[in-house]
Amino acid sequence: EISRRSVRLGYGEKTRQRMTAEREVEIARKSPHELIISNYANGKLTRRRTQSLETPFYIAGGDKDPDQSWFIVLRHDKPSEGKVARN
Repeated sequence: EISRRSVRLGYGEKTRQRMTAEREVEIARKSPHELIISNYANGKLTRRRTQSLETPFYIAGGDKDPDQSWFIVLRHDKPSEGKVARN
């Protein structure tokens, strides 16, 4: 784990979080029961998903280059307190 952030969203709210210099994720609370998760690379939308809040988590990822990959995990429950690796 490189980093961890917590956000709270009410119905109709959204947040956009910068993950790296190139990548951002936007999380929007579409309705009381749905989220829209949008992934951006260099300011351009690369994928968007509507997901039920009943689904325990969301994972997205991909290749950065031939030697590196990336992924994000969105979850509802509070993760256990473990060590967070820092670069």
